[in-house]
Amino acid sequence: MLEFGTTEIYYLGGASRISKAGKYWVRKVLNDPTQKHFLIVGVFDQRDAHRIGEFIAVVRPENPKKTYFQSWDSFSLARAGKESTISIQAQRETLESLVLGNGTTVQSLTKNWSSVRNSPIAIEYFSQLMRSYSAKLVSSQTISRVAAGDKLSRVVELKDSTGKYNPGAISAQITSANSDLSQQLSFDALSLGSAQNRSGFAKIVVETFKKELIWLDRLLRFGKNSTVQAQLSRRAVLYGCKPFGYGMPNAIYTAENLSLKDRDNIRSVFFTENLLGEFSSSLSVAKNEQLRKLQPSIAKDLAAIIDVTPPNQAYSDLLDLLRTDLEELSCMIDSGFENKLVVKKIMVIKKQLRNRAANPQGWPS
Repeated sequence: MLEFGTTEIYYLGGASRISKAGKYWVRKVLNDPTQKHFLIVGVFDQRDAHRIGEFIAVVRPENPKKTYFQSWDSFSLARAGKESTISIQAQRETLESLVLGNGTTVQSLTKNWSSVRNSPIAIEYFSQLMRSYSAKLVSSQTISRVAAGDKLSRVVELKDSTGKYNPGAISAQITSANSDLSQQLSFDALSLGSAQNRSGFAKIVVETFKKELIWLDRLLRFGKNSTVQAQLSRRAVLYGCKPFGYGMPNAIYTAENLSLKDRDNIRSVFFTENLLGEFSSSLSVAKNEQLRKLQPSIAKDLAAIIDVTPPNQAYSDLLDLLRTDLEELSCMIDSGFENKLVVKKIMVIKKQLRNRAANPQGWPS
């Protein structure tokens, strides 16, 4: 079970991309191991209303000036943590290979310089190696990577500032670049830990809702009306988390007696939102071009996931819209559209599913 603190104001410093007002009403997640995540429960500007029910946290990159805030729903939080972990691990492996390559280059230049300097092929090889390493590093956005790339770019000709071949000076530059890369590896280790912690928190969120839906199913099947009403009210904050927050207006009843139809509707709404969350996760996987080539019918597979009976007209309209979008996506894939256009279409589908057309507090009516 997620535990939430009292309502407070969460200020987003600097220019914020995810808030027009620069602040939200939030409730801190008390049992979050990272102690960073808050649940958005209210807004100061209605243009921010589509973020109600999302988790928000600050993300601190290597450059403090690029600190930013991000928000996620219950499903995208899990994907973000997993994807960040994989990305950072891949970057670390690349850096480690560069450090190893640089070290090998230094040894080759210092120990075998007499052979290297008399071999145009060897000179060209080591020059091209430095160019490649430099190009890879300077194209990044982190300070240490760029600094290392800049140092390597100065020695691509294997010459010193006087224009002479100088293995000692070149090796010193490469060693200095390696020092920058080692600093980057240390920072990446912290980033990796942060991403893994976010994954850990996301796992708590996912597991909470898995257990909650099982519990809710039993409650609606066997619980007394008074118990159902009391428990739904007590869990209002939890059920306000996206995507389940869209189902809240359907789960709030003031009548003393709930009919079997009412109970079935509540159950259907929450289980439909759970399915739509999994559908969104499947859409994320579909962005992989290699996967689409392996499974050209992927859009039809996605359509089969949402081939369900909707709880009400609002969900019926949403499912019809998603099916139409998937038909368009299928045509794009079959017609060989370039990957960036297919991915853009997938992101459009995900965005409208995540934000809906109306205020999350009023959808569906």
